[in-house]
Amino acid sequence: MAKGFPDWYSPVALQGWDGSQLRPIACDAAGVLYAVMKGMKDGTLKNIAVDDAGRIIAMLYAMSNSTAVPLQTDANGNLKLNISAQDIARVLVAPSYGRLRGTAADGEIPEGGHAKVLSISGPGQICYAVIYLEKNTPLSSYPYISFHADGEHIASFTPCYLLTRGLVGGATRPITVLSVNADESDCTLGGVINFTFEDSAYLELVQYGFPGACYYLVEVYYQEKI
Repeated sequence: MAKGFPDWYSPVALQGWDGSQLRPIACDAAGVLYAVMKGMKDGTLKNIAVDDAGRIIAMLYAMSNSTAVPLQTDANGNLKLNISAQDIARVLVAPSYGRLRGTAADGEIPEGGHAKVLSISGPGQICYAVIYLEKNTPLSSYPYISFHADGEHIASFTPCYLLTRGLVGGATRPITVLSVNADESDCTLGGVINFTFEDSAYLELVQYGFPGACYYLVEVYYQEKI
């Protein structure tokens, strides 16, 4: 709009330089500018195509070593990526886990013995565990409970250790003492553990230096990694 003349518009003829002369810049019936877009290929200008909705159609490429390869999409046009190498030091991922599974085992550990009482193979995440122990001795002689994942020791503790530190049901610790019989002939431990593993995980009971056999019943709930 021309300054000082609010009731009318000043017509302007726009021209563009084509390299040798000025040419009028065209518009459609609604006064919208339109143009033929071109891209350079091997020293020659080529028209950039659009679909029926006026969207630019493109073939996207990525370099694989020294070769350009087309990027693939699914049926909905979503770009699919296969991240096999990164320039950054660490890639943060949110792993996906499948349905919840449960496994259980029971038996007896002899005096001075030890055993893997429950094992899980394949990648996953331990969600919850319940451990029932029965032994006709004071709580101080109950076995060590030891968790392992991918060949690494995660944690070891005894019921007496948890109880003397007040780590009972509701405490902010993965495993706590849920109940103890008045004569200490049995006890139950449990809690939300939430540790992941890529290859395997197992629970071990260790009776080294403790008198008397120990009966156990162990239940573990976990999710398989997808």
